[in-house]
Amino acid sequence: MTDLSLLRALDSQDRVETERLLEEEPLQVSVRDPEDRVALHYAAETMDLEMFKKILESDLTLLDCEDKNG
Repeated sequence: MTDLSLLRALDSQDRVETERLLEEEPLQVSVRDPEDRVALHYAAETMDLEMFKKILESDLTLLDCEDKNG
């Protein structure tokens, strides 16, 4: 089972939990949800520019990630 904790924290805009997970479990940035979205998609969807930048800085390859909708 995939750990979607970071995606849930981003979706609920829980800044404290998001930052904790980015620090303690940095590989979660590339975890995909059932729609193939990654943390960068969630940060963009919630318009959290600061988290978007932090996530992108942790893994630049996420910029090219596409979800099921392209």
